[in-house]
Amino acid sequence: MDTMDKEKKIITVTTKRINEQLALNAERFVEKCEKDLDGKVSEIAGKMIEIGSDRRPLILLAGPSGSGKTTIAAKLCYAIRGMGYPVCYLSMDSYFKTFTDDERALKAKNQIDLESPERLDAAFLNSELKKLIDGGKIDIPKYDFGTNSRLMTGKYISRNGGFVIVEGIHALNPAVLGDNDEFSTRIYASVRTRVVDSEGDKLHPSKIRLLRRMLRDKLFRSRAPADTIVMYDSVEQGEQKYIMPYKYRASINIDTFLQYEPALYRAYLPEIAGLAREHKNVRDVVKALDELTPLENVNIPANALIREFIGSDKQSD
Repeated sequence: MDTMDKEKKIITVTTKRINEQLALNAERFVEKCEKDLDGKVSEIAGKMIEIGSDRRPLILLAGPSGSGKTTIAAKLCYAIRGMGYPVCYLSMDSYFKTFTDDERALKAKNQIDLESPERLDAAFLNSELKKLIDGGKIDIPKYDFGTNSRLMTGKYISRNGGFVIVEGIHALNPAVLGDNDEFSTRIYASVRTRVVDSEGDKLHPSKIRLLRRMLRDKLFRSRAPADTIVMYDSVEQGEQKYIMPYKYRASINIDTFLQYEPALYRAYLPEIAGLAREHKNVRDVVKALDELTPLENVNIPANALIREFIGSDKQSD
C-alpha cells in the first residue's frame, strides 16, 4: 500500500520485462498482476477494519478519469465484506443534478463544463450521507447521462454499523463533502507506474489512462480513438483544476496499473499507430507499444480491473 510519504517514488517497468513475462506464461502473468492488485486492496480493507467503522465510517475514494476507481471501490467492498464487516457504496456520479433546458442547450454546443463540481447536487448528497452515518437508510438514485436526468430507483441501502464508500472524482474536495477529516479515510487511486522503452524513455502514467479511455470509448461509447485523443488536453486541464489540488488530502494511494495491460492495448487498439502522425501526444504511446508483444488468446478474469474498460462480455479469444 502506497502512502503519501512515498508519493515521489517513481515506479517503472520496461517493455522488455513485460515481453519476458508474456513469453514465459501469459496466462499466469495476467493472474499474477490481478492477484497483486487484489492484495493491495485487501491490505487497505484490513487497515480500514483496524481503524474501525465507529471511528471512521466514511471511506472517500477519488482519482482521475481512467484510474479504475469504480473497480477499486467494488473490490474494496468485496474485501471488507469478506472480512466479515458490513459496507455500502455510493457513486458520486449518481448525484449529478438534472440539467435545466438552458444547460442542455449549452451542452449541445459543448459550452458547459461537465467536470465541474457544480454539476453535483452536493446538498442532496450530503443529506443522504448524514442519514447513512446516523444509521438510517436511503434510496439510491440513478443518473441517465444521455438525458442528464436523475431518477430514484427504489433500492434502499444502509450501512448497518459498517462503512460507507463514496467514489468519484470530487470525493476529496471539501467544498463538496465538507470537513470530514475526523471521521473519514481518504484514498487516491490512479496509475503511477511508468512504462520504459528500449531507449529509456518513460511513458507517463496519464498515457495509460488515455489508452484505457480510448478502449472504453471505442467499445462502448461509439467514440473513435482519434476523438478521445482530441479530448485528452481538456480532460487533463479538468484534472489539474478539479482533482489534483485535493490529492494531498489522501492518506492512502493505490497504483492501479497492471503490467500486462499495455500489451492488451497493442492487440486491441491497432489503429493508434496510424494516428500518431496527426496527433503528437500519442507518439510516445505508439513508440512504447511497438516494442510489446500483443496480448491475445488469454482470458481476462471476470473481476479484472481492466474489465471496467473492456466490459464484462469482452473475452480475449
